[in-house]
Amino acid sequence: MNSITRRTAIKSAVLATGLGAWSPVAAATANGAPPPADGLAVAADIRFLTSVSPGYPAVVDTGRGLAAFALGPERHLHYRRQHARGGAWSAFELVRDVALDCRPVAVTVPNGAIVVFARSGGEVVHCWQNVYGGEWSDWHGLGAVAGTNEPAVTVGPTGRMATYVRDAQGSVMYREQQSESGAWSGWLDLGAAGRPRAVISGSGGAVVFARNGGGLVHRWQVGVGGEWSAGWTGLGDSLGGDPSAVVTPTGAIAVVVRGEDGTLRYLSQGTGGGAWGSFTSVGDQAIEGRPAVLVGPNGGLVVVARDAGRRVRFAEQNGHGGVWSTWTDLGGSTVTDPSAVLSPAGEISVFGVTQNGAMTWTRRTGAGWQPWQSWAGDGVVTA
Repeated sequence: MNSITRRTAIKSAVLATGLGAWSPVAAATANGAPPPADGLAVAADIRFLTSVSPGYPAVVDTGRGLAAFALGPERHLHYRRQHARGGAWSAFELVRDVALDCRPVAVTVPNGAIVVFARSGGEVVHCWQNVYGGEWSDWHGLGAVAGTNEPAVTVGPTGRMATYVRDAQGSVMYREQQSESGAWSGWLDLGAAGRPRAVISGSGGAVVFARNGGGLVHRWQVGVGGEWSAGWTGLGDSLGGDPSAVVTPTGAIAVVVRGEDGTLRYLSQGTGGGAWGSFTSVGDQAIEGRPAVLVGPNGGLVVVARDAGRRVRFAEQNGHGGVWSTWTDLGGSTVTDPSAVLSPAGEISVFGVTQNGAMTWTRRTGAGWQPWQSWAGDGVVTA
């Protein structure tokens, strides 16, 4: 038992939610796609299911304000938060004085609690804050999985969480809560693949994407906590980076990824649970790293990425399934892959880290993109 586990006091009824369960669909389609959705997903569900943004710092919109998480001195977890929506930001606050082995990943659950996942001492760990701005729990260990990358996390609409991580042998390992607010399962080996990215489909089951042999592959569950598809199924193309995924307003899943030629590549199902289309490029702008993707206020996809010069670039569709804009230079730069979130009011916020290790932030309001705000002296660890 390591120091994380010894220090952890398991709290009962943590992260309890008052939302009803998602009704699953049991049958999978015959074309290698996840099972069909129960119908159109409502906007609130879509915003919730896509609130886990890749990139660094890790960011969540709690409904009361934004919270951004990064590693500080001695690789301890720190965060900044807005005292109220659109209001002033706190100073850089220590969460827990435990050294982490990777960058954090932050999520929210339906009751508004924030949960942060990372690695420490050779295992996946998580801690939580039940009340916005309140006390943080101790880190709670989820078992040893050797590796270096941050975990991926999914949250179902009732708050049931799952985590996915690539181990030192190259396999994607998976663990989920048995029920909402309940105990965690053991680790399940999903087979060899690259850094995973996962979403919850309209059926309530998880869909995991990764790069394997240069192309995109995926596996999926049949319904909430259901059986997994048999092995990884390929979706084609030659990739130059790791994928990001999002659920669209129809329940269809879309994937964005850096192509082998450096441009952003885009792939989507035609309908929830339906067949996959073909990869297409979004303009000719070369990007670096893993892009962040979310559903924008008009139902179209929004993508944020950095270019070879570390400039932050932005592109969006003009509505659900619509035409893509040209790439826009947002005027800031980041040495990390940017993160992006959408507020309930429809504001898009983008975060990154400056070359001198400061957290930086901009947002788009009704008046357009606002000037970048950076906090000098944060000492954010970027490695």
